[in-house]
Amino acid sequence: MAIYAKYLSPDEMRFLRVNYGKRAMEWPQLMAVVRDALDAGIAPGSPRGRELALRHHDLFCSYAGDDPRTHANFRAALTHEPELMKSS
Repeated sequence: MAIYAKYLSPDEMRFLRVNYGKRAMEWPQLMAVVRDALDAGIAPGSPRGRELALRHHDLFCSYAGDDPRTHANFRAALTHEPELMKSS
C-alpha cells in the first residue's frame, strides 16, 4: 500500500489506510465472478455486466472515496507501477 503514497495526497492515503481493510476480502470473490462472466460471454453493457461494474465501482470507492481526481491518482499509480497489478 505504501507505493500509493507517491500518487495520493496525505488525506487520500489516510482514507485508504482507514478503509481498505473493511472490505478487502470481497475482492477475490468479485474478481472470480467477473472472470466467470467474461468466460461466459457476458457483455459489459448487458444488465449483468453493468451490475458487476457497479459492484466493482462500489468496492473501489469504499477505500478510494468518491473524488474523480483521487480515482485518477489511483489509475496513475496502476499505470506507472506494474507491481501493483501483480499483487491485486
